Amino acid sequence: MSELGYGMLFGSDIKKKFFQKRIKGRGYCDIGTSVISEFYTPLVPKGHDFLKAIGMLASQRQDISTTKKEETQGKEDSK
Repeated sequence: MSELGYGMLFGSDIKKKFFQKRIKGRGYCDIGTSVISEFYTPLVPKGHDFLKAIGMLASQRQDISTTKKEETQGKEDSK
């Protein structure tokens, strides 16, 4: 992004020097603290289905939760 673009994004009165590096997934961000930080994003393979991956994680978490619940009930029933 150009200096003009960063000025529009973060405000033209920012004194930060933005470096133009040709690295995929690199940029600048401000998380609301008025501190602009450099960041790198993970490279995600083409065709990756985020919703499918999230659904699998949610299903695994639910399975673990159900198993723990059943184990707790089994211990209480044996008393």
